[in-house]
Amino acid sequence: SGAVHWFRASMFLAWERHVLAGGSDDSMSLLGIIDEDELYKLLGLTREYTLARANDAVGRYFAVGGVARFTKRKTAATEIVLPSAGSASDEQIMDELAIHEMEEEDAAVHRRTVERQEQQRDQRKAAVLKQYYGNTCMFCEVGLEIGDGKTYSEAAHIKALGKPHNGPDKKSNMLVLCPNHHLQFDRGVLRLHRVGEHYRIKSKSAGDTLNGKLIKAKHRINESYVKYHHDWHK
Repeated sequence: SGAVHWFRASMFLAWERHVLAGGSDDSMSLLGIIDEDELYKLLGLTREYTLARANDAVGRYFAVGGVARFTKRKTAATEIVLPSAGSASDEQIMDELAIHEMEEEDAAVHRRTVERQEQQRDQRKAAVLKQYYGNTCMFCEVGLEIGDGKTYSEAAHIKALGKPHNGPDKKSNMLVLCPNHHLQFDRGVLRLHRVGEHYRIKSKSAGDTLNGKLIKAKHRINESYVKYHHDWHK
């Protein structure tokens, strides 16, 4: 039905953004971003409905080739490349047509809407995470007082946003830090390395009392982003 193809096309676009941003392309990771990025809210659907439909959609996503199918597109912007002869089912063709329609006919409106909603959602994610830590730095455990009983903290991205890093704006790629340690982390003066289920701070600053300190994060941190940051600043 049209609703099914709309849902699949929407999920395909979300998964492609995730993969192109450096995320894993296995089914568990793709299904995981439904909760991590609250995709069901973006689609205006219930979590239960989205998860139930997504199990079928992820299978179809791999059946049509995932992100790799775009390498089969020719240079003509309007040309659709469908699965090769003998392998294409009517359902696969309908999925490709639905995606093409969304990309070609509704791209401008969809892009503006998604970008606006993503910006709002990303701001909320950072705000919720900072509140979760009580606006207290995960490294020094100090809340910077700014008056009226309020404290200030910043959401630091482990794998930096933008080129050349292209890190994702996800909670699993964020730390809650004070401004000083945020800057030191961004510059690579402070890094993290895995110790069992936790992380230990490595400081390049001589005599830094933070060097060797064990950090017990209260939210899930993606180890691949930590390793990327650590290796980049060697």
